[in-house]
Amino acid sequence: MHQHTLSGRLGDQPQLRHTPNTGTSVCTLRLAHDRWSKGPDDEWIQGETLWLDVTAWGELAERCCQFAKGTKVIVNLRDDLRTRTFRRGDDTVGVRLEATASTVEAVQPRPRADEDARADSYAQYDLQAA
Repeated sequence: MHQHTLSGRLGDQPQLRHTPNTGTSVCTLRLAHDRWSKGPDDEWIQGETLWLDVTAWGELAERCCQFAKGTKVIVNLRDDLRTRTFRRGDDTVGVRLEATASTVEAVQPRPRADEDARADSYAQYDLQAA
């Protein structure tokens, strides 16, 4: 079994719902993962954003729904990464990347002496387990 870990920000407010038969909590998170690289002048350049729809179940869902849009998180994913195609309003076909979370942790920035640092380094963050 493979473990996938992804970090990013919540692009939307998490959506909590419950299954009709059992009432099990389900939370949907829209995760934006930005790719950064160093440019020729040694400055950080933001690249393409990867969007991922993450589903959390049960107690994890209840905790995740308390996060706000923009919260920085680290998500451990189950080995069920999948794609889903859909048709947009302009009749073009889009692809969504979807996965199920096994853990989600919010991270809060620590104060830094070097405010010029542009790279997001999760070694500089405190974890808050969800």
